[in-house]
Amino acid sequence: MLDVNLGLRQLNGNQSLYHKLLTLFLEQLRNDFASLPSQLKQIAEGNEQLRKATQQLNHALKGVAGNLALNTLANLSAEIDLILKRDEPINTAQAHFFAQTLSETEKAIQDYLTSNTQHSESMNAASEYRDIRPQLLDLARRIQGNEFIDDDELSALTIHIPAQQQPQWQKVIEALAEFDFDQAHTELQALLT
Repeated sequence: MLDVNLGLRQLNGNQSLYHKLLTLFLEQLRNDFASLPSQLKQIAEGNEQLRKATQQLNHALKGVAGNLALNTLANLSAEIDLILKRDEPINTAQAHFFAQTLSETEKAIQDYLTSNTQHSESMNAASEYRDIRPQLLDLARRIQGNEFIDDDELSALTIHIPAQQQPQWQKVIEALAEFDFDQAHTELQALLT
């Protein structure tokens, strides 16, 4: 359905642009191109008045799908384009298959965008964690020196600790609440490694 590697190659590896274009195309599928299956079905049932408008809309879909490496949809759309241009008949099975392919392509794009967004969010969390690492190292130094650590400072750091590190971070906070600086330092070192 979706050849991500080819799509990225066509955009010189620009993943954010590919993501943006797929997002826009998904919106077009749900709006601009949503009527195509119904139009094809109506042509299959004999409504020839829709042929030209359907061919033009399908032709636009073919081009965008090809540019975004949505190969299955692009190839099917190319076949439908030829049939419509040659005034050949469309049967209901072809219309149904087109609708199914459109739906599966929409799902594949949605799955990719969701997966890609989750990956980006985890990368952003890792980046934020790297950004506060100097603060955590300073905190470790101060804990080792048995300095008082303000709760507001700990709260401010808490929001930047990635979710998978939160249990370990809570151990640091609990040890500090009990003024067990040695334990707090040990737990923070475990978090930093």
